[in-house]
Amino acid sequence: MIYLALLLGCDAGGSITVPGGDSATTVDTDTDEPTDSDTDSDDPTTTDTAPPIIVTDRVVVEGATWRYSDQGPLPPEWKDATYDDSGWASGPAPLGYGDNHIVTQVDFGNDPDDKRRTTYFRHSFEITNEALSADIGLMRDDGAVVYFNGVEVARDNLPEDDINFDTRALSDNFEELTYYAFNVDEDQLVVGTNVVAVEVHQATRDSSDQSLDLWLEITREE
Repeated sequence: MIYLALLLGCDAGGSITVPGGDSATTVDTDTDEPTDSDTDSDDPTTTDTAPPIIVTDRVVVEGATWRYSDQGPLPPEWKDATYDDSGWASGPAPLGYGDNHIVTQVDFGNDPDDKRRTTYFRHSFEITNEALSADIGLMRDDGAVVYFNGVEVARDNLPEDDINFDTRALSDNFEELTYYAFNVDEDQLVVGTNVVAVEVHQATRDSSDQSLDLWLEITREE
C-alpha cells in the first residue's frame, strides 16, 4: 500500500508526496544536479591572455650625430650620463680622419707622426620602454671601449686590464668599414635619456686613419 501511494504521489517534476497523518512530506527525486560539464564555457569573465608582442627598435642609427673630444686626456667621469659635454664639438658619423668614408674630421694634433692616441665620443638617445635585449654594431679603427651610462658594455681590440689615454690598441684595423656585432647588457639602459660613450684608441702614433660609427638595437614589448 505504501509503495502504491508513493507511485501515485510522484509528480512530473520528480518529487513524491508521502502522507503522514495531518501533514505530508515532499521528497525531491530529481538528481539532475549541474556538473562542471553543464556550466557555460563561454563565460565572458574568462579571457585568454595573448602573448606579448616583441618589437625591435634601432635607437641609435648609423650616421648619427656625436659629440667628441679630440684634445687630450679627460677625467674618468667623461663617460657618465651626467657629464657636461656641451663644450665638445659635434658632427655626424663616421667620425675620424684619413679615410674616404669619414664624414666628420677629428683633430689628431700638430704632428702626423705623433698623433693623439685616443679620441672620446658621446651620443644621447631616448628609450620609451624597458629593453629586453640590446645589440650594437661597432665600426672602430683601431680599438674601442663602449659604455652605457658610464658602465662598460663592450671592448674590442684593446687590452683587458685598465686603460687610459695612452693605451695602445692591440693591432691595426684593416677592415675600416666593418661593423663588429656585440650582444650587450641591456640592464645598463634606462627608460628615458641614455648616453652611449666610446673611446677610440690607435695602435701606433703615426697611424694613417681613425674612425667611429655605431648602431644600437633593442627589443621591447609593444
